[in-house]
Amino acid sequence: MTPRVIVVAKRTAYSRFVEEERDPRAKQLIKRKDPSVASWLEGHREHQKTLEVVEQELDRLGVHVAWVRRAHAMFDASDAALVIAVGGDGTLLAASHNVESVPLLGVNSAPRHSVGFFCAATRDNFAELVAKALEGRLPSLRLTRMKVSVNGRVRSRRVLNEALYAHSSPAATSRYVIEFRGRAEEQRSSGIWIGPAAGSTAAQRSAGGGARPLSPEDLQLVGLEPYTL
Repeated sequence: MTPRVIVVAKRTAYSRFVEEERDPRAKQLIKRKDPSVASWLEGHREHQKTLEVVEQELDRLGVHVAWVRRAHAMFDASDAALVIAVGGDGTLLAASHNVESVPLLGVNSAPRHSVGFFCAATRDNFAELVAKALEGRLPSLRLTRMKVSVNGRVRSRRVLNEALYAHSSPAATSRYVIEFRGRAEEQRSSGIWIGPAAGSTAAQRSAGGGARPLSPEDLQLVGLEPYTL
């Protein structure tokens, strides 16, 4: 049976604002080489080159490929042999919400322009790694995820990085009660970050938390600007 592979590709800023939406402001900024968009075109070109390599290699392997052209789009991966996220960490994190137990391979499509902490591949080693992944020979790492609920309503069952609970107004005080192992504590702050180890090197760390090994199953909670008398 031919393996089914799902490829989730990010939409670059250049693709969105210039090619698709034809935003006049974006075009103006690019024309005058404004620093805020200086890397857009180069990053877009690098991303496109990587997509070409991914497409060519999967075609050579003879697998059935389903393309998802929006990183945050929903898709069914239940019958897939492999999910490939082409972009950076943001693309992989978005794709992971749709993946339960299928292997997920991250490809950093433009290493000079995107963060790829979770991405094992680039276009230079993609052919080698995807072949190993499909054969079950690529070493894998199981990461803890968490379920997030708000007022009893489940918002996501597969959060890999973190969730921020905070007041809708950034300047307002958040009031909440933390309950853990039979103990409860009322707190006030600007909000709380909570997440598994995979998210500890990003927002949690910036907020004062510690970077943790990826293997533990426990969660880290970091308060933002705690209120004290």
